[in-house]
Amino acid sequence: MGFEAKRHPLSFVFKVIYVRKSSGVLLVNVGQFKKRLHFRDGNLVSATSTAPEEKLGAIFSRQGKIAERQILDIERLQVISGKKIGHILVEQGIVAPKELFSTLRQQAAEIALSLFPMATGFWDFQPRRTADSAEHPFHIKVPELIREGVERITDLSFYIKTFSRLAPVTVPVSVHLNEWFSAEDIRFHQMLHDYSRSPHDRIMQITGWTREKYWRILVRFYLMNVLDFSDRRLAASGPDRSGIDDLYDQLKNPRTDYFRLLNIPVDADRQGIKAFFSDLADQYDPEIKPSSFDEDTEKKATYIRERLFQIRDELMAADPAEQTIRKMIVPARERMAAVDSPIRQAKKMFLQANELFEADRFEDAAVLLDQVIRLGERKPSVLYLLGLCQTRVAYLYKNAEANFLEVARLEPWNADPLYALGKLYQSQKLMNKAEHCFEKALEVNMEHTLAGRAMSEIGRGRKKTMRDVFAKKK
Repeated sequence: MGFEAKRHPLSFVFKVIYVRKSSGVLLVNVGQFKKRLHFRDGNLVSATSTAPEEKLGAIFSRQGKIAERQILDIERLQVISGKKIGHILVEQGIVAPKELFSTLRQQAAEIALSLFPMATGFWDFQPRRTADSAEHPFHIKVPELIREGVERITDLSFYIKTFSRLAPVTVPVSVHLNEWFSAEDIRFHQMLHDYSRSPHDRIMQITGWTREKYWRILVRFYLMNVLDFSDRRLAASGPDRSGIDDLYDQLKNPRTDYFRLLNIPVDADRQGIKAFFSDLADQYDPEIKPSSFDEDTEKKATYIRERLFQIRDELMAADPAEQTIRKMIVPARERMAAVDSPIRQAKKMFLQANELFEADRFEDAAVLLDQVIRLGERKPSVLYLLGLCQTRVAYLYKNAEANFLEVARLEPWNADPLYALGKLYQSQKLMNKAEHCFEKALEVNMEHTLAGRAMSEIGRGRKKTMRDVFAKKK
């Protein structure tokens, strides 16, 4: 059956169904037991399970409505009559229709919630239009299930591993979600918005929350679609002691060129300057006191933060007509041009290589990018562009393969190097390898259009991806 729960958690499936307002049947195999959950327009409308404890008769037995010995009699009657157990219980006067309704709803919710901690078994989703609403007297909103289901997840390592190095990006909370958000949730959501560029460990220090509580709420927000993660990597931590000492000394020097020291965007408008300094100063927030910092280092960090805001205010107050900012920029540019550092040389070469690539001069671009790497700029963006150049040169295919694999290792959240590697294999008629790479790309980003299209071209009818499962039928 379709997808392995260990690699594709069912908790994430609820997010997809909710966001896409999907209609269809979610089929789940857990050992010898099977579960079927029916969704209509993104709401759960019914669920059944072969697990003994999740059957309707067992639930009524636990509620004291029927004795255990009656369950077998009712199941035999069901086989003979072909009627549903619920109908039989109402006809026999054992339960009232209202009790049946509430218990069916409870049963469906419990079956759904049992899937959140599930780390074994397999699942598949079959898009289809479910029966009319008259067939389903209730519907359970998926955010309701997500809120309680996340609390049942026993192992959050999948999400932590996937998102720990990515920046959280808040999404406005819809009005219809308010009933599932507490005042604490709203405050934390706003805090994530304010500290979106801060490392996760730092936000945990600000809140005082444990790692488990922090990630549990983060996962809940993500599944409710009020939080996403950008592909911009976060800094592993704030500045260390030596970095603070060095910056402190340079800021104390009145002859320091701030534009060169802080790498201030010279073309930034006032709003851009304000945002730049706010993000930079946040790294030296005195509220965050690493245990390894002594009192002297903390005082220096506080001074740096205050001095950064002073520099910001000076730039913000500058009159453009007087070209105050330009007077600060031009000398800095002249000094930097006089002594071109290896990093600046590498950046120039990288831009030139981009231009050569756009002009289809792939070998020339590859030569330049090799020089960029020798200058110490062995970044994923450089390796990726180098790999793209090498795929256009037959004798460099092996080099391209190695570079794409390295980028995929450095950026496991990025589907592009996997797709590019698949196209490389496809050009060499290595179709099994190509399909594997496209499949991996879709596991990283199920919305990767090019990888999905490539899979359709070479794997039509062979193996479904999550993207195929939830794709809307035309």
